[in-house]
Amino acid sequence: MSPVSKARSGVVSVIAALVGVGVFWLIFLPRTEAYKTYRSRTQIKEVLQAIEPPAGATVISLQANHVGDMWFASGAYFTDLKVETLRAHYMKEFSRHGFVYKTEINTKESQTSLEFCRAGYSASLVFSKPERHPETYTIFLYQSEAPC
Repeated sequence: MSPVSKARSGVVSVIAALVGVGVFWLIFLPRTEAYKTYRSRTQIKEVLQAIEPPAGATVISLQANHVGDMWFASGAYFTDLKVETLRAHYMKEFSRHGFVYKTEINTKESQTSLEFCRAGYSASLVFSKPERHPETYTIFLYQSEAPC
C-alpha cells in the first residue's frame, strides 16, 4: 500500500469515527436524565425571560427550580411604577406571549396576585397593596399539565 493511500484511509477512518460518535451522542444525549433536567430548566427560564418588565423596572433575580418532576421559575423586580401601571403593562405582556388572564386573588390584606395560564404553564404576578414606593413585585411561572 502506498503512503498516499495509507494517509487517505487514515483520514477516512477518522472521519467515520467522528461521524459515528456524533450519531451516538445525537441519539443518546437527549435521553439522559441530566439533559432532560437541563432542557426543562432552560425552557421555563426562557419563557420567564421573554416576559419583559416595563421600562424603569430592574430585575433583582431570575431563577428556576424544581420539586419532583415539576419546574417553576421566579423573577423578582424593583420599580418606581404604580401598581396600576404594572397591571396594565403585564396584562398586555402576558397576552403577547399567549397567556390568558384567569383571575385576581387577594391573598392577604397586603398582597394581590394576577393569575394567567397558557398551554403547559401557569403564572402569577404578585405585588403588594397598598402601594409602597418603590414597589417590589414577583412573577412565578409553573409548569402545568392542567388545561388553561
